[in-house]
Amino acid sequence: MGIGDTTLPRQPRAPSVGGDGSNYGPEGAAGGGSSLARHYDQIIDSLNRLPRPVLIMLTVALFAYAVFDPSGFSARMEALSRVPEPLWWMQGAVVTFYFGAREAHYLRKAKLPKAASQKTP
Repeated sequence: MGIGDTTLPRQPRAPSVGGDGSNYGPEGAAGGGSSLARHYDQIIDSLNRLPRPVLIMLTVALFAYAVFDPSGFSARMEALSRVPEPLWWMQGAVVTFYFGAREAHYLRKAKLPKAASQKTP
């Protein structure tokens, strides 16, 4: 199983015609459904799914590293203790905004159909 195999199947799109007579609709070349665009979308979707599993695997690897090489682990933790506190705050903000924006996107996406169905009589 490759990285591209973890993506969800895509729904086929109806061909659209842009205002200039091309086969590209308002969504551009990717909306035309070309093979290259689909492969690109699959690669990007796969890359978007990587951060959380990679963070989990690296955390487990960190614990394994501490078990198998305690002296090397303590040297690296000592070096990390020398990192200025504002940099830790900045890293925490970046991680929080990344995962927070992702969760907010999915929460908004889940609430939109409900709101639309409530407005129609």
